[in-house]
Parts: sequence; C-alpha cells; structure tokens
Amino acid sequence: MRAFVPSDLGGIDGAHKNVTVNGTTKTVHLFLGVPYAKPPVGRLRFQKPQPFLNFTTDSTKYNGNYFRSACVHFVVSKPVFTNQSEDCIYLNIYKPAKANSLAVMIWIHGGGFTSGSGDQLNMEYLAAFGNVIVITFNNRVGIFGFFSTMDQNAKGNYGLWDQRLVFQWVKKHIHAFGGDPNRITIIGQSAGAVSCSKHAMSEMNRNLFQRVITQSGSSMSVLNDMSVDARLNAIKLAEDAGCQISKEDYNNEGKLADIVQCVRNMDVPKIKDVMITTRNKKKVERLPVFLPVVDGDLIKVDPKDEKKLETENNEGLQFFGSLDFLNGITKWEGVSLMHVIQNDINDLYKSQPRPETIKNWFTPSLIKSIFKRRFPKEIQQLVLNRYTNWNDPLSPNTVREQILQFLGDVAYNVPAVRATREHFKYEYDTGSGNYLYHFVAEPSAYVMETPFWTEGATHADDLLFLLEMDNFDNYTDWQRQLSVSMMMYWANFAKTGYVL
Repeated sequence: MRAFVPSDLGGIDGAHKNVTVNGTTKTVHLFLGVPYAKPPVGRLRFQKPQPFLNFTTDSTKYNGNYFRSACVHFVVSKPVFTNQSEDCIYLNIYKPAKANSLAVMIWIHGGGFTSGSGDQLNMEYLAAFGNVIVITFNNRVGIFGFFSTMDQNAKGNYGLWDQRLVFQWVKKHIHAFGGDPNRITIIGQSAGAVSCSKHAMSEMNRNLFQRVITQSGSSMSVLNDMSVDARLNAIKLAEDAGCQISKEDYNNEGKLADIVQCVRNMDVPKIKDVMITTRNKKKVERLPVFLPVVDGDLIKVDPKDEKKLETENNEGLQFFGSLDFLNGITKWEGVSLMHVIQNDINDLYKSQPRPETIKNWFTPSLIKSIFKRRFPKEIQQLVLNRYTNWNDPLSPNTVREQILQFLGDVAYNVPAVRATREHFKYEYDTGSGNYLYHFVAEPSAYVMETPFWTEGATHADDLLFLLEMDNFDNYTDWQRQLSVSMMMYWANFAKTGYVL
C-alpha cells in the first residue's frame, strides 16, 4: 500500500508500515529521502546549504520509499555506512496514518560531528504510539561539514547550517504532512544533543522551534566539541594534499582563499588518502577532526565560556530560557570515555586499577588533559578526596567506579546540571518548563562496548527504550512498560511542554 502527499514542492510517494506494541497495532506512513537542500558539491562544497525548491515535475511523483546515502565521513574504526556520498542532504518523515496538526519532533543524529546518518534509529514506534510526526535527516559531517579557515573564505559549521535549514523546511512544509508548524521540538543524543544545545542558544532560531530535548550532551561541557584551531587544521590538510600553503601563511588571506579552492576541487578519494595514512599496518587518523567553530553568526561565543556566554550572547540565553527544556543523563556516561584510560578496549574487562592510579595519574594528568591547564596541588587533592570511596578506598572495584564517575561528571553530568540552571535563570520570565532526568535502567544489551563490572545504563542506553524496539517481544515486562512510558513522556513533552 502506498502513501501519497501533495505539497507545494510537488507530490511525494511513500509507504506505510504496521508496528505492534503490547498487542496493539498502528500504522505509520514513511516518506524517506526527501531533499531539503541542493547537493553540496562542486562550488557548493564548504558553503551554507541552498534550499531545494522543487523535487518533481507535473508528470512525476517523487519516490520517497528508500533512504538516501549517508554523508561522506572518514572514521577509521568500525565504519557503519557503506553507501556514502556528498549528495546526501535528505530528510525522512515518519507520521501516523491519521495526522492533523500533530506535534513535530526533529531528531539530530549523534556521531561526534564526524559520522552519523538519519536512518540509524527506528522512529516508527515513537511516531505511531506517541501520535507525533518525527523527522530525521542527514547533515554534513567531518571535513565536509566543518572545514574552516575561520574567515570569510570558509567560515565552517556547514553541518549546523544544514540542521537549521531542516528546521526552516519543517516550519514551512510540515503542514502538508499533517504537522503543526507551531509545535516543533528539536531532539538529539550525544553530539546530536550538543547540536540542539548550540541551536537553543542562538537567537536567530527564534520561532523555528518551541522545545528542545538534549540526551547525554551539552554545549556547556568542557569537552564540548569545538575546534581549537580550525585554520591550522585546514592548513595542515591542504599542505599534505599538495596545496601551496604552510604554517607561515597562517595570516595570508590570499593563500587561505587559494587552499579553500584547492581542497574544494579535490575528489573524495584524494581527501580520504590525505586524511588517513597507514602506520604499522594499522589505519590511524592523521589529522585532528574537523569540528564546529565560533563563527560569530550561528555560534557567537564558545558556550562553555560562562562569562562570555552571559555578556556576549545574552539574547541567545533569553531565547534558550523561552524554550521548554528536557535534559538528561544516564548512570554511567563515563563509559563513552573509557578509551582515555584503556587504549585497548579489551582491557575494560580486566581493569584492576589501584588507588595509586588516581593519585599518580588520574589527578594530575587526566585533569590537565581535560581542562587544558595545570591546577594547584590543593585542587588536585580536593578532586582526589571527592573521587575516593572512603568506605572501601583500597578496592580496585571502587577505584575504577570512581574513575568512571569522574569521567561522566566532567563530560556529561555537571554540564547537564549547569544547562538546567542556566535555563532556570530565564524560564520564569517566559513561563517555559524545565526537566532534568537521570536514566539508570539496565538494558538487556548495551549500545557501547561496556565493562562487565558496571551495573545500570551507560551512554546511549536510553535510546534502546525510547526508539530501538525492533526486538520489543524479547523485552521483559518492566522493559516494555518503561519503553511505552518513555514514548508517552517524550511525546507529551513535544505536544504540551509537560511530560504528564
């Protein structure tokens, strides 16, 4: 059975699918691979996205029955997507069969700004049983999403601008699919949550969405994915690729313009060869990853700089305070950073740290690597005291748990609380809502490779209950109930700003 929607962009053919939860079956319509921007190739590489104006002619219907290619990315370990292309700027629409002025949820995928795709997660259940319209999409990542000389030649943040264009597309066109353009929620997990956080603090997004959900990610984290020196990264890449440039040309505007054009003209295999090299028969990343930058436009200041955020982006914070805000973390977020203390993932299963690990390495070295500065011994001692389990300070079990807790606190937990407090400063002026959740439920299987000695949810495990329900029949009774409850809470929030 086909689904069809006429819109001001042209007619689009889709499909339908029946999904069942606890014996109840509902129908969801799928419109996949809908273009929202012109392919960012050729002269449009390293440019803001340009809207796709019309995808059909009078005699044809657009085929929305399959996902399009993921955006090109160069992640060395565990590649997820086989079909990749620069022509990747497409979105996907999941809607209940009967839709009339429904609330809309726009999902921003994770992937550390270096990978990810809009088809990674199954949104059919949330759409059908939450009775909401869910949008997913691809946006540019890695070098194609964030290459920047930090000047007018290549400002960067193209992946974030792709996301914003989706917000504009939904605002303008979602009525044709039965959506309410005045009830739009942006939602993301991990780097997707960081993206949501950045957009929620940008005044230029006012009226594009009314609510925001950030799951395990905040732009206020000291580990916030912002490029330290994007121009130097660009010069290194161009120099290795054979463009006429060196570090001595750092402030040469003409040279910078030349390298942007030089890299723009390279084909994808050439860029991949430059980005990845073979060393000791192992593929390793040669250059720092390309990440968001402060462009003075979409991102006016680095959100983790609290003083600048409040003095130079006050309008952005006021906009943030006007949004209904749902923000959360899992029990063991630090699992996502275990590679910091174990180079070999297999060592996670035999980790037996001693108290000296914290005293001799954890306190001086790890703190310096995270905060990019040295701290007085008195501060180091305070941290050591805080992350020592004084009930059993010598046990390897308690030591490794305290290390994991520290990693989670720094990267996710404290930033989540800080974001909640920042929102709280402004919400009384606007009447907006503010929720903070802590997800502890242990799944049957973890999303990330996880040491056996943890108990409870780790990074991204909340998604197994909210979205990944293809194996719903294999869930226990309490897991099924939690899944249904989470869908209802998230959908209710998108509809009204309240979870109940």
